[in-house]
Amino acid sequence: SRVRRAATGLLATRNGDLVVSWNAGGITRYRGARLDRPGFDLGTRDGLCEGRFGPMLEGRDGTLWLGSHEHGLAVVQGGRGRCLRAGDGLGSERITAIAERADGSVLVGSLDAAGITIVENGKPRVLLSPGGPGRAFAFSEDARGRLWVTSDRGVFVGDAGVLEGRASARWRQIDDEDG
Repeated sequence: SRVRRAATGLLATRNGDLVVSWNAGGITRYRGARLDRPGFDLGTRDGLCEGRFGPMLEGRDGTLWLGSHEHGLAVVQGGRGRCLRAGDGLGSERITAIAERADGSVLVGSLDAAGITIVENGKPRVLLSPGGPGRAFAFSEDARGRLWVTSDRGVFVGDAGVLEGRASARWRQIDDEDG
């Protein structure tokens, strides 16, 4: 009899593979989205963070970004993982959102209102912007370079300076009156 595991995340990759994250931790990558053809399993022994993964992203360069519910951000390249944690510069280890920007950097949201983390060239740094969104759940960058964020405090839009960490950067909260 087959052992069934609870799945916590799902990602279809550009090459047609399917990545499944499991409640007990780790991921399985299925070749060609065929569940009878697992490509590989990865877990903590392979450098992944502990725990379950929720948000997942495949970067344009093929890197897999896996947000743990409690233990950081796993980055998988070439079948090997590494785990980024608060000590590495993440704002929080409780990841809620991951998005890739046009320049290839990655935005990371969390349950802790420590700001939004941006990962550039493999190095995370927190964007602390007064009046910003707090706990970020989703991101979108528009053609004008503005960052749109859904959060526990509503919808926010930040000017291009937000992503550059400029002191003059401004956030605006969008409400019902904005249409």
